[in-house]
Amino acid sequence: MKSSTIIPLFIFGCQVSTPPPEEILLEEVEEALDGAESHYPGLSLPDHLVCATRPFERDFTGKPYVYRFEILNVYGQAATNFDLHHLHPSEASPSFIQMYYQDSPTFTEDSIHLVFSSDNMLAGDPEIFSHQQDANATLELIQQESGFFVGTLSTFQQFTLEAHCWVPDQEREFQYNESNGACENADGDGGMNPFSLIQVRETENAECTVLEADSLNEGDYHHPNLPWNLRGAVLHAGIHFADMIDADFRGADLSELDFGYTKLRGPVDDFTALPEGCEVQEGLLDCIR
Repeated sequence: MKSSTIIPLFIFGCQVSTPPPEEILLEEVEEALDGAESHYPGLSLPDHLVCATRPFERDFTGKPYVYRFEILNVYGQAATNFDLHHLHPSEASPSFIQMYYQDSPTFTEDSIHLVFSSDNMLAGDPEIFSHQQDANATLELIQQESGFFVGTLSTFQQFTLEAHCWVPDQEREFQYNESNGACENADGDGGMNPFSLIQVRETENAECTVLEADSLNEGDYHHPNLPWNLRGAVLHAGIHFADMIDADFRGADLSELDFGYTKLRGPVDDFTALPEGCEVQEGLLDCIR
């Protein structure tokens, strides 16, 4: 079996009032690191990873938040931008954003260590950063056989969150075949994609994925809407005080979906396994419980 790759990163926090656009981050990182020598031996970081954590509560409202961040490999060096958001992308509202680069990583045989500090901070407010310089977060990622990364983010608020990272716009090996209701790859072989609930939440795409979760809305009971692509998906899951309006249920197995205070509305086909008590009219599932 292919050996695991562990990538711990150390992130120091800062707060800025207005997040600069991503293209400015990329441009400034490239300018700062242009011509720098690569310090990675045989181990390498993917060119671009998109990451997100499990949700957590941070204020009296009880509304869940997540950290979203990107890790870039620029000229062999590492750069990241780090955001705090509401849980679901459709209602994302960043409270702060941090952007840094590190040009002298240290490493072991199977891991990479990065330190982000005010000395190599790419963008941010030094006045705000200075009073938080003793606070830090650590990220440890293990590469899976599928190419995804799973690990933990220990934040400067002194708690640990599960974190998942993946290559953006990564193609799904298995796609739903409308002609036979099967999930197949390019060779016609059947199978399912190994995506996690975190990845599905962030991409809103669960095509040919088995979802096993007590709460698809991850404990957000403020009635979010999950308009996901569920073509060929299998849902051994629950959803309560949340909706799935404009979701694509074609070929989905919803027979074991446990839901309440929830509206399901979206297209189905002859291969869709419906939840008990739900009916279809003119190819459209419209069910409230």
